Amino acid sequence: MVEKVSLTFEQQEIVVLKKGGNHRRDFCVGCSQDVLFVTPEILAAITGLSEREIFRLMEAGIIRFVEGKRIYACPECYRRSIEQKAGEAEDGCGEITDDGVLRDTS
Repeated sequence: MVEKVSLTFEQQEIVVLKKGGNHRRDFCVGCSQDVLFVTPEILAAITGLSEREIFRLMEAGIIRFVEGKRIYACPECYRRSIEQKAGEAEDGCGEITDDGVLRDTS
């Protein structure tokens, strides 16, 4: 008799932003709250996606961003889109798959 066992591993990471200019606190219209925006480079490191994929999500309106000396992306928008398994983006440009990649549906 073969017995199947299911194991679940959870991992928690803490990212410390020490280098100046990599983050900025601002109001996110999509989240309706003050959020610590980070550069696409930092968001890519946090999420495991490529910087290009972060820019695609920003262009599709899934991740909100603000511009200053640099472009800053809202990590809360990304988190919410993953939690909701996004499906269709608000503007209908694409959908986020289970692994966090934007797939064009237009």
